Amino acid sequence: MNILIIRSNPVAPDPRVEKEAASLAKSGHNVEILAWDRSSDHALTDESLELNGYTVRICRAGIKAPTGAGIKNIFNILKYQQVIRGFIKSRKGRYDAIHACDFDTAFPAFIARSPGTRFVYDIFDYYVDGYNVPRIAKGIVEKCETGIINKADAVIICSEMRRQQIAGSRPKRLYVVHNTPAKFDFVSENGKTPDTDRIKLAYIGNLEEERNIPEMCEFVAEHPGFELHIAGFGYYADKVREYSEKYQNIVWYGRINYEEAVKLESSCDIMPALYDPKNRNNRFAAPNKFYEALLLGKPLLMAKGSGMSEYVEEYGLGVVAPFEDFGAGLVKLAEMRDIWPEISVNGKKLYDEMFSWNIMEKRLLDLYEDIK
Repeated sequence: MNILIIRSNPVAPDPRVEKEAASLAKSGHNVEILAWDRSSDHALTDESLELNGYTVRICRAGIKAPTGAGIKNIFNILKYQQVIRGFIKSRKGRYDAIHACDFDTAFPAFIARSPGTRFVYDIFDYYVDGYNVPRIAKGIVEKCETGIINKADAVIICSEMRRQQIAGSRPKRLYVVHNTPAKFDFVSENGKTPDTDRIKLAYIGNLEEERNIPEMCEFVAEHPGFELHIAGFGYYADKVREYSEKYQNIVWYGRINYEEAVKLESSCDIMPALYDPKNRNNRFAAPNKFYEALLLGKPLLMAKGSGMSEYVEEYGLGVVAPFEDFGAGLVKLAEMRDIWPEISVNGKKLYDEMFSWNIMEKRLLDLYEDIK
């Protein structure tokens, strides 16, 4: 099939999009990606993206916009949605399937699609529960999103818990594809951090609100027995860089690709995944960091009540702490150093038996086989 994947970020990186695109390409599908480059205003670019030995075409629309700005970005979102509609209509009949990620791309793509084009709705976050939607508009957005879920040929959610979020909908086909990483063939030493006696934390990802980013930096700055290795992009990027310039035990890497991220995580000791459970999407989240920790055998620190934290408690994968008191949880996890090898075994076993990308890839490919 000729498949267009649409995402409202630059896919630089976007682990979930990249894994799905690579798996589809590997199985013989022709995959293209339409993405939003928020760094500057420019015309559509047309490039090749190498993913695990497979090449996919990626077009990026340049609409300058801040990340994490919420409702303040509404006009930029509308501009990108215009690009999506124009892109699809100008390529009428070219695609057998459109794979739209989240409501901000699904809404314009669903309207613009050609008759007979299969439509896959991939829900990373349930849009109406996000901070982008003002309270006055939630009812309308939820009604529209439910309509797309019901009319899509297939819907993907990132964990079984998400069924609760979309309980009011009736999808024709529903698949659970977890955010688990594929296994990487690399030498761990290539990603080694400087050898110190400090306990090393690795955080790579979106540096947005509701993830305890500045609080984590402040805690590590005040506790020299820890060392934070942090990379990514978003609202707090400049603040993190300032911390790294001031404190020796905070190391800033900027934006790095996914393989570099996994290498860095493999060379550290603990992986924090701190999402504020007050946000409903965070209560149903399936953080990449959770699955990467399983694959790499690293102990996790997660906020109580956030997505996947119950697995940490049930399977002995680390420590779950109140979001507001993650520091106590981090100290507790450091004191458990003698059982980190046991945690490692538990995590790797859970990855292989429940969450491996081989399992998730089969679900994704079965979906596309079903909608042919």
